[in-house]
Parts: sequence; structure tokens; C-alpha cells
Amino acid sequence: MDKRQPHNYVINYKVLRRSIGILGIALPIVLVLGSFILFECDQIFHSISYYYHTGMRNVLVAILASLAFFLFSYKGPDPIDLIMSRIASFLALIIALFPTKGHQELRTVFTENFDSGMDALMKQFQNCDRVALYDNELTQTIHLIAAALFLLVLAFMSWFLFTRSDPSSPITDQKKKRNVIFRVCAIIILFCVVASGVIFFVFNEWIESATKPIFWLESIALWAFGTSWLIKGDTIFSDP
Repeated sequence: MDKRQPHNYVINYKVLRRSIGILGIALPIVLVLGSFILFECDQIFHSISYYYHTGMRNVLVAILASLAFFLFSYKGPDPIDLIMSRIASFLALIIALFPTKGHQELRTVFTENFDSGMDALMKQFQNCDRVALYDNELTQTIHLIAAALFLLVLAFMSWFLFTRSDPSSPITDQKKKRNVIFRVCAIIILFCVVASGVIFFVFNEWIESATKPIFWLESIALWAFGTSWLIKGDTIFSDP
């Protein structure tokens, strides 16, 4: 057996972990900056998922598909790592394939006057106005369930899987610090999922308020998830 093989596996794990972490952190930033710079948007939309209905649609889908690919490729040291990463990969793909719904009023205008509506719709799409390409309750329900489960799986991995240690090796002080951060990240993700659910189902009128609470909760959850993966990939807080 090639003695370099275990070392190569370690490098592959680290590269995948770092890639997943970078994509998670970058997603909301890229969507907002891209919409401002490329499509002259003058606002942050009420959720990350809603960027599907703007000119950043392809970017959103591409990042989610890339996340799904990297998570599918990640096996981890134990079978449970493979199982959870494959579940997360499947959920990321579902999020990309089943978008949240758009605004009914724009869809109605488009369908009632198809010929002139097509030109107007494409112009709005290019200029980052709200474009209801899909307005399906079932699709949105699937999207919301998949998004919540995706974040919960990542929280589970951060709390239970990333905190494990090799029983044959002593736990270093740096590892103890990493475990604290992993658990904090998991708690942040869980809080954001619960808070988003409360706003969506109880305080629905807050969703499109000026503060955009859903967008920021989703972003914070993604940044926590990305941070845990970057730490797991020894990008930061690695042992000397």
C-alpha cells in the first residue's frame, strides 16, 4: 500500500471541508453584491431563496449545486459522516430544484397579457425587479422543509460529528477550543431555524419589513455553518 495514501485522504478531506465552508459563507454575500453591481438592485430581498426570482437566479442555483456536489463527495472518517453528508447533499439539491414562490400579482399580469408581458417580464428580470417565475404552494413547501432540514443536518454535524476526537490521542487545548466553536455554531444554526419558523408562521407581516429578518437569520445560519466547516478543514484554529 502506498504510504502517501492516508496523507492524500487527509488533504482531500480538508479541501472539501474548506470548499463547503467557503460556499456557505459566500452565498448571501455573492447574491447581494451581485444583484447590486450586475442588476442594479437597490435593496436586499426578504430571503436568500427569493434571489431565485432575480437576475442572480443562476448564481444561486450554481452555488447550491456546488454545495450538493462537495457534500456528496465528502465521506469523512466514519460511516455516519458519509450518511449525514449525503443527506445534506440531497437536501441542497432539493432546495435548488424546488424554488420558493414569487409574487402572485406579477404572475397574474404576465399571464393575462402574454405577448407584451414577456418583454416586460424579461426587462424586469434583467433589472432585478421582482419576477414571479414560479408561484406554487407545493413547491414552496418542499423548498422550506428541505431548507430547514438542511440546516438542521449541518447543525447536527457541527455538534456531534465535528467534536469527536481520536480516542488514542490526547485532546489538545486547541481541539477543546474548536469544540466550543463547533457547538456555538450548531446553537446559532438551530436558533436561526427556529426563529425563522416563528417569524414565517406567527409574525408573517415581519417577513418583508425593512429589517429583512428572514434574510439575516438565513445568512447568520450559513455563516455559522461555513465557519464550522472552515475550522474542521484546519483553515482557522488548527493545531500548531
